[in-house]
Amino acid sequence: VVQLYASTPNAGKGQALKSLVAFRRVPVKAGATVRAEFDVPAERLVEYDESGRRLPVSSVTYSVML
Repeated sequence: VVQLYASTPNAGKGQALKSLVAFRRVPVKAGATVRAEFDVPAERLVEYDESGRRLPVSSVTYSVML
């Protein structure tokens, strides 16, 4: 299973350091390399400020990890 995580470098108090935003089961033989593509809807990247208000997705910088 390939898991795609997103994080923001300035996560606020109470926010996760990273969040699972997508995953895909990909069959891989031992020693093989495969390509996995993800479509991540903007709703999966929503962040909130300290007061609980939703931040616009475009105003946040993300790091993506597999």
